[in-house]
Amino acid sequence: MNNQTTRFSLGLKIFAVVSSLLIFVITVATTSYLKISEVNQEVVDLSEYIIPITNIVSIIDVHVLEQELYLETLFKLSESENTDKQNFNKQLEKTEEKGRLVDEELEKALKIVVKAEQAAKLEKDRQAFLKIAPLLRKIEKEHQDFHDHILAIINEFQKGHLQKVHQLEEKLAKEETDFDEEIRNIYHQLEQFSKKASLNATSHQNSILLFNLIVTTIAVVLGILASFILTRSLLKPIKNLIGAMRAVGNGDYSVTVQVNTRDEIRSLADSFEQMVEELSLKEKIKEAFGKYVDPRVVENLIDQDQMQTSGEKRNMTVMFSQVDHFGSIVEKLEADEQIKATNQYLSLISKTISDCHGVLDKYIDTIVMAFWGTPFTTEEEHPVLACRAALKQKGIYKELADVLRTHQLEFDEASLTLHCGISSGQLVVGNIGAEQSKSYTVLGDTVNIASRLKGVAAQYQVPILISKETQDAAKDEIVAREIDLIQVVGKEEPVVVYEPLYETREQNEGLEKLKIIFEQGLTAYRQQLWDEALSHFSKYLSIIPNDGPSLVFIERITFFKNNPPGSDWKGVWTLTKK
Repeated sequence: MNNQTTRFSLGLKIFAVVSSLLIFVITVATTSYLKISEVNQEVVDLSEYIIPITNIVSIIDVHVLEQELYLETLFKLSESENTDKQNFNKQLEKTEEKGRLVDEELEKALKIVVKAEQAAKLEKDRQAFLKIAPLLRKIEKEHQDFHDHILAIINEFQKGHLQKVHQLEEKLAKEETDFDEEIRNIYHQLEQFSKKASLNATSHQNSILLFNLIVTTIAVVLGILASFILTRSLLKPIKNLIGAMRAVGNGDYSVTVQVNTRDEIRSLADSFEQMVEELSLKEKIKEAFGKYVDPRVVENLIDQDQMQTSGEKRNMTVMFSQVDHFGSIVEKLEADEQIKATNQYLSLISKTISDCHGVLDKYIDTIVMAFWGTPFTTEEEHPVLACRAALKQKGIYKELADVLRTHQLEFDEASLTLHCGISSGQLVVGNIGAEQSKSYTVLGDTVNIASRLKGVAAQYQVPILISKETQDAAKDEIVAREIDLIQVVGKEEPVVVYEPLYETREQNEGLEKLKIIFEQGLTAYRQQLWDEALSHFSKYLSIIPNDGPSLVFIERITFFKNNPPGSDWKGVWTLTKK
């Protein structure tokens, strides 16, 4: 037996597996969260900064184009001979208004870029925003130069320096081209940024999906593997334990449980093996003492659960049984052969009792004492079982004869006669004896009556006699003939005795008819109708010669004819010997 203390409990093993999987899931979730956060940041940068900046640049481009259109109109008005100064001033105001709008939009765009730079969580996005700011400032400068040239042209125009105006117009055209180039450049940068952000977001999203798929697959495989290992480590010792329990249930106490773990199952296996050792010890005790005491008595004494050992009153049935002359026949043998033959004889008698659930109480020379009752039988069946055992004993003559022949003894088979007495009633049952030695046995008048009835059976030359209490309890299953109303030696009250003939399930019509004949003779005998009684008993003898009770009554009738018992006689016959 392994007495090692528990190192890893089942709870700890399960907790370790679950914790490992939980840590794995948390790690995966954290990684996924970080990657998703990166995707979200790129989407935020795209939606909150890049797209608004792109929109602003588009608006600036529109305002500049409008400004250029208004400027073209101013140039046309300036070349006209009759210039409409009111219209000219109006177009000039619109040109300057568009310039102010461009400046405002550029200022908004720069604020967004500064905010984006500060809010950017990804370094690559921050670097991209840093590249946009100089482009916007360059556009701002280009637009300021463009606006200054417009004002210079208008100023020269108002002074009438037309040649100077034409020179400035050529320079303005170049600045328009440079401004448009810068607009296209920043458009390109923003477009590249947006495209790259979209591609990065898509790439990250796909990588997250792939990552989750791979990790989920790994988690499932690891979970299945861990579950398999844990389940196997749990089921294998449990199966071994179940197999060991079945083996013990079949009476194999040499079984051991193979458990290699050091957990609660190991503790359970240790407890089981300890239990098996105790059961094995009990079985050895039962096996050893069962040869001297009824095994069921030993079992109940060990278990101490069904049987009161202190003593109590119960309704039980007692039997005394003996095959006459067997002891005197085997006395001719040597001591060891005599013991062997006697044991064979007692085994034959005892088997009929054990087969009918009786408890072997003791052996007195060749007499066997047994009893029936709870907890070994039910309250209702013990009288029937005792009678059934006695009827079985009537069939052992051949086997007894074979035992004697085996020992090469000469004997008269007719001399082997069974005499058995059975009585039912209240008895005291319990452990009786000295402090040094006790016997689980029964005490009471019922025991004495059963012992007397064995002797009475010999006087009436019948194999079995039972008391009225036994007959009343067994009459539905045992057919018996009433033998006599007697007063046994040492008893004041007369008792009715019966001879069991057969079990009701056997339905013996011949014995039933004989039973009726005998009962008719017994009735006439008790009514002192001697001739009628003599006729019935004689008729019985004509069918069954040497029937002991019939011979006894015929002899008794002869006596009563010469010595009438008197009118107050109730049919009681007083025995003078046991």
